[in-house]
Amino acid sequence: MQELSPKRTQTQQRLLDAAFRVLASDGFAGASIETIVAEAGFTRGAFYSNFDSKEELFAAVVDREMRRRLELVKVAVAQLGEGKVPVPVTADVLGKLLEAVIVDPQTEREWQIVMTELELDELRNPGGPSALAEPDLAYIDEVAEALIPAVNRLGIEFDGDPDVIIRLLINGYLAVIRQALRGLPRGADISITPQLEWFTVLVEKFLRVPQA
Repeated sequence: MQELSPKRTQTQQRLLDAAFRVLASDGFAGASIETIVAEAGFTRGAFYSNFDSKEELFAAVVDREMRRRLELVKVAVAQLGEGKVPVPVTADVLGKLLEAVIVDPQTEREWQIVMTELELDELRNPGGPSALAEPDLAYIDEVAEALIPAVNRLGIEFDGDPDVIIRLLINGYLAVIRQALRGLPRGADISITPQLEWFTVLVEKFLRVPQA
């Protein structure tokens, strides 16, 4: 793969930033190339020299945002250290871990809107170009690679197929975040601990202390 020049990399990042904001405000159908390039301060020529279509741009947005969160997951699990984790896990402990993965309240709100918009487009247009499917699968696999050794290092293990459990936990986490964001004033801090009663029960079902 040819390495991009610093100028082209900066152009692509500005287009991704603009696409993220426009998609969150205008939705998939309403997010036009003209609006995106205007938001980024470019022309259509700059767009088409970097991306073939709106769908390709949005796929790149999704991939970048997922990878940002993957890095936060890696940092959060690295900070857990070693030793025993009490099972059952408390909502307070779990809430602090999950809140460490949130970028910031406004970005998280926009990210959930973006994900919802793209999911709705997939539902409306089955079989069409998907901005979610491939990055989503790769993201889940990489989360699994980060979490499985971390869980083992803490003296616990998954009670079942780790890949299946992590898929369930990711979807549960997304449900918790969206529930916490509903009705939250813009700019307010996100506190997901009050939403964690059912998610804590779910986590407990899939963790066990290995027998000595």
